[in-house]
Amino acid sequence: MDEKEKIKAILDRDSRYDGVFWYGVKSTRIVCKPSCNAKIPLLKNIELFDRVEDAIKNGYRPCKICMKVMKEKNTIKIKRYESLCGVLMLGSFGDKLCLCDWQVEKHRDHVDRRLKRILRAEFEEGTSEVIGKAERQLDEFFAGQRREFDVPLLFVGTDFQKTVWNELLKIPFGQTISYGEMARRIGMPKAVRAVANANGANSMSIFAPCHRVIGSDHSLTGYGGGLDAKRFLLDLEGTNRELMLYENEKMIRLQRIHSVDTDEYRFMERLLTTAFPKEEYRELDEIRRLTEMEPIFHNNLILDGHTLVGFITYWNLNGFCYIEHFAMCPDLRNKGYGKDVLTFLRESIRVPLVLEVELPLDEMTRRRIGFYERQGFILWRHKYTQPPYRQGGASLDLYLMAYGELDEEKDFDTVRKEIYKVVYSCKI
Repeated sequence: MDEKEKIKAILDRDSRYDGVFWYGVKSTRIVCKPSCNAKIPLLKNIELFDRVEDAIKNGYRPCKICMKVMKEKNTIKIKRYESLCGVLMLGSFGDKLCLCDWQVEKHRDHVDRRLKRILRAEFEEGTSEVIGKAERQLDEFFAGQRREFDVPLLFVGTDFQKTVWNELLKIPFGQTISYGEMARRIGMPKAVRAVANANGANSMSIFAPCHRVIGSDHSLTGYGGGLDAKRFLLDLEGTNRELMLYENEKMIRLQRIHSVDTDEYRFMERLLTTAFPKEEYRELDEIRRLTEMEPIFHNNLILDGHTLVGFITYWNLNGFCYIEHFAMCPDLRNKGYGKDVLTFLRESIRVPLVLEVELPLDEMTRRRIGFYERQGFILWRHKYTQPPYRQGGASLDLYLMAYGELDEEKDFDTVRKEIYKVVYSCKI
């Protein structure tokens, strides 16, 4: 945070920043926490420090109010809870539950540090009345006997994070929403990524049900307790029917990825660059940008259980879903995965699907068209040209194929213009 933010925190006596920084008063040589009730000094007399120790080394001493606080030791009671899908750490501060987080959570240390810093407290193993109440209600929840909780909660985070976490409380048992929908509900429709990050920082799992937030493509996305735990919880609530497809002993699912998912993302890039000619995909840096910054662009791994079998990218456009790239691992082709993935999309997305195919000029292209026709796609024979992906590149004469309630004569121009405008960023 910059100096202006720190000064504002002092003027507001904002306790969220206690422990984040300290301020010294040059005229009195005392040092205070941002929320100190002592008289606020003149701005010209304020000197900022990251640590109270640094202020003391520079000749400052804590004021009487802050000295008392420094000597006090607040305690967060913590206790393990073994659920049916993983171990949870329960924590209470005063008479409220402040922690219900997965022991396997990769950000556990971040959560712990945040609680200790903001609450100015240390962990102490033990139990409390509110932890006991939380345990009983969790037992009932996992036994299928409880749908709502009434444990008093203490959210510890920024104002924005608290807004998102309180919105989680409004998602009913047995229902799911997307990150985009949550962003709209809090009045910030463009803050999808920030909402996702706030969900990831949620330290009150199950009670603030972040497991009920899924990708707009019905993918599970990430979860602190792991995707298996998220899947278990959704199954427990009866909400996971559309998130995967079981067929012929396969468990097909889509997992939206980001460039930070190093191994998975490299798998996608390798398959993309080997399955398609260079002129048929955009620059890799541009794909990374879309993956991270464009909410309607979905870059998904295709998995059979935990095995990577391919990838698919698609766009949620106005009135239909446009499949841009779809490829399976070479050694897994002709094993029915293509059919299973398209079945998954049809059943989960539930909007018309559109994709491009090459003209049927040889046996391979005719077979590809035949495959999509067997999945219910209709070949549109109106003239369609794919704009170049790269500057100076050549356009390609292709056909469109569509599945669902789209009519070639009525909808072709609308579909084409939408693809040109959004996917290729070109004018008609």
